Amino acid sequence: MKGIYFFYSILMLLFVSCSNKGEKNYKEYSKTGIIHVENERSESVAEFNYSIEKVFEVKNNDSDTSFVLSFPGDRYGIAVDLDKNQNLFIADFKRKKVLKFNNSGEFVMSFGNRGSGPGEFPAAPIGLAIVEDSIYVAGANGRITVFDLDGKFSRYSETGKRIFNITGTIKGLVVMVEDYEGRWKSDDFKMGFCLYNLTEKLKLKNKIYGDLKPFSLENIDSDDQGINYFCDYNSGMITVAGNSKKEYRLFKYDYSGKLLKKIKKKYNPLKRSKEMMANYEQVLSDFTKKSGNMFKFKKISQYRNVIDQIFQDTGKNSWVSVNESKLSNKPQVFDIFDENGYFLKRIFCKELAGVDLISRNEFIISTTPKEINYRESGMADLVIKVMKIKSDKHLE
Repeated sequence: MKGIYFFYSILMLLFVSCSNKGEKNYKEYSKTGIIHVENERSESVAEFNYSIEKVFEVKNNDSDTSFVLSFPGDRYGIAVDLDKNQNLFIADFKRKKVLKFNNSGEFVMSFGNRGSGPGEFPAAPIGLAIVEDSIYVAGANGRITVFDLDGKFSRYSETGKRIFNITGTIKGLVVMVEDYEGRWKSDDFKMGFCLYNLTEKLKLKNKIYGDLKPFSLENIDSDDQGINYFCDYNSGMITVAGNSKKEYRLFKYDYSGKLLKKIKKKYNPLKRSKEMMANYEQVLSDFTKKSGNMFKFKKISQYRNVIDQIFQDTGKNSWVSVNESKLSNKPQVFDIFDENGYFLKRIFCKELAGVDLISRNEFIISTTPKEINYRESGMADLVIKVMKIKSDKHLE
C-alpha cells in the first residue's frame, strides 16, 4: 500500500510541475490607460545567450599626448556618443573641448574651446548627444551648442536650467536637468532631477519624469543624485528606473511625456556591508570637508539601491544592473526584461564588470565609473570601449 501511495505522489508532483511550467510568471492589466506588469521572482527563459564584441577602445597613452582623457568631477559621468559611422565623440570637461575618434579608436580632431563666443563653452561640457548629422553639447550652465560632424559650429540656445545629461532619439532630444520651485533657502524650496524633451529651438518643452522634494544643503540625500534612464533611438520611447530599495520599478514614457507602462518585480532588500558603509561615509566626509562644510549629507541607508543602471540591447531587452554591482570588478549582475516588461532571467556578466554603460542601437559604450576611479587631480586610468552586443533567448 505504501508503494502505491508513493507512486501516486510522484505522479502528482510531476503533474503539478508540468502544469506550472506553462504558467505566466507575471500579472498584466490595464488601469486608467496605463499598462501594469507585475513580475514574480521566477525566470521565464531557460537560457539567455548573449555575445559582446569589443570594436575598439580609447585610453590615455604616455607616448601620445594629442589628447588627454580625464574624469569630469564629483557629480558627472563621461559624456560620449557615436555617429552613424561609429566615430566616437567625447566631451572633455577639463579643457572644454570635444574630442573625435574614428571607428578604429584613432584620434582625429578636437573642437570647441573656453569662452562665450560662437562654438565656445562658457561652462564645462557635461553632456553630448548625436542626432542624424548634428552634435548637441550641453554645458552645466544650461547652454546647448550645436556642431556638425566635422566640428563646425551651427548655433546655440539657453535652456535656463542646469543640465546633467542629454540623449538623442529619432523624435528629438531628452535632457536631465536640476529643477526647482520656491524661494532658495526657504521652507517651501524644493529641488530634484527631471527629464524634459526639447523644442526644435532647444527650449524645455514637456516634463517627462521627475519629482521635486524639500531640499537643504545640510541634509542632502546621497542616494538620490540623478535619474537612471535610456532612450530607444528608433521609437523615441524613454525607459526610466524608479529610485527604490524595496522593488524594481521601470516606467516607459513616449516622447511627449505620456506614461504608457509601469513594470515591477519583487525584490528582497539587501544590506550594504560594513566595509561598503565605511567607504561611502568616508567619501561623503571628504566631500563635505572639501566644500568647506557647505554640503552635508543625511545618514546613508543601510540598504543597497535596487537598480544601479539600465541599458537596452538589439533585441529591445532591458538590462537592469542590480545591487550596485558596477562598483566592483566582479561580474556585473543584470536582470533581463523583454520589450513587454516581462522578467526573463538573471545573468552574471564578467565582460561588463566595473563599468558605466550606455546603449546606442547595436552598440554599447562602456566607461570607467567615477565612483571607483576618481582622483583629486582629475587624472585617472580612464578607459572607454565601444562594443557590439547581441542576444537571444530560449523559452522554458
